Amino acid sequence: MSTNTARGLLILFFILSSNLVFGQIVTPSFDSSQLVELATASSWRSSPVLSVSQSRLKGELTDNSAALSDIQVDGQQVNIAILYKSFALEGSVNKSTSDLADSTSDAMILQRSTHRIKHEKISYRWGKSLAFGASAKTDIDTTTIQGTALGVSFRMMDYLFLSWGMEKMTDQDLSWGNQIAGVSVYSVEHFRLEYSKITSPDAVLGSLSHDGYSQNNLSLEFKLGNFIIIMKNETITHSQKGEVKTDLAGFGFMPQSGLAASINYQKTTQENVFNGSGYRFSLAYNF
Repeated sequence: MSTNTARGLLILFFILSSNLVFGQIVTPSFDSSQLVELATASSWRSSPVLSVSQSRLKGELTDNSAALSDIQVDGQQVNIAILYKSFALEGSVNKSTSDLADSTSDAMILQRSTHRIKHEKISYRWGKSLAFGASAKTDIDTTTIQGTALGVSFRMMDYLFLSWGMEKMTDQDLSWGNQIAGVSVYSVEHFRLEYSKITSPDAVLGSLSHDGYSQNNLSLEFKLGNFIIIMKNETITHSQKGEVKTDLAGFGFMPQSGLAASINYQKTTQENVFNGSGYRFSLAYNF
């Protein structure tokens, strides 16, 4: 395996793991088990929730379309969201175990990487039209990768939502700032459309470096009684490592209160680097 491939592998694991989560930026998904990325989206949740999820993504690490190694990323997630008066509190732990195996031998694991990401959020809704929020996330296993974010969200004409946020990330002594923005058309009972963008700059400090990227997210969801249909697209364009595309489709049974379940299928590709697919199964209890 080349040096460049090895250096990019850990970053690829983070990309694959985060794609199985699909955080919401502006408004919460109809699938209540899905996390919110920007804290202010918690303020627009319709009910508290406790959820658990299991995911798996499998594929091939390639070099100019020649298979080099197999990758499998297994994920487990626990999330709780609490609504109290004008406050929303949300906390989650997302564990991902990534195995890199010799493509000619299923028994030979070349590298294993385990990461647990803890994410805590708090938001306050002022009236019916304005929300403020803050969040913090940490890689529990390394403790060197951390992020803190602030955000604001506006609700206009009942169904139109706008959000903006800033996130400071640190990796040891290296730090950089991400810009987050999005717009959503959201009807709690029937329809959700959201577009969001995250912009992250390049950062270098001695031997440490961060590959900047631009991330575009598009979500389309429908609610038919207690049933939901979800379609999502995410495109991450890295300044040094090319473009990662993910398409996701899912459905679920999601009543306003009580036990709920959902299943999602996704396909993720990075040209000449990775090609894979996977699933995510979730159980939730809406209070």
